[in-house]
Amino acid sequence: MPSQDTEGKRDSMKHVVWPPKNIWTLIESVSAPTAVEYINKVLPDFLNELPRQVFILLTVALDDFLGRKGHTGTLGQRFYDIRKKINMKLPTNVDAGIQELIQRRNDVAHGRGKVSSHYVSGDKYPMLLQSSGIQKYGIPAIGSHHKFDTEYLYDATSNICAFCKVLS
Repeated sequence: MPSQDTEGKRDSMKHVVWPPKNIWTLIESVSAPTAVEYINKVLPDFLNELPRQVFILLTVALDDFLGRKGHTGTLGQRFYDIRKKINMKLPTNVDAGIQELIQRRNDVAHGRGKVSSHYVSGDKYPMLLQSSGIQKYGIPAIGSHHKFDTEYLYDATSNICAFCKVLS
């Protein structure tokens, strides 16, 4: 039981197993004597990873949307296939933004979220270097971690929405 509870509260809760057994192993693994201390140790790491998880969910949603539209292959293959098939050219900012998003997704999936040489050179996605993020902040160093701040997530979401509107 949490150490800050009163004796009366502890007595009234003796019949309740707290925390649940499936959570207790997690608490013990970080050597936290209470759930509150566990949360205090784990929460900062969780909050640091949350923007990256939101980015991953965005790319999964885009991938799923394209799959439901009948496109197959990797996200990059689907994107290039769509660009060939559509009669209307994508706006440059959307095209560049989606290319940047796909390469960043590849860096997260295959490079542990670190900037790859493909990202810096733009060899797989040549318009990547014209994306708004690169234009604002420059090209990050190879091996540095990608940043997933709120502004980037908003920009990525806007590009995904604009891209999907072209396909709808």
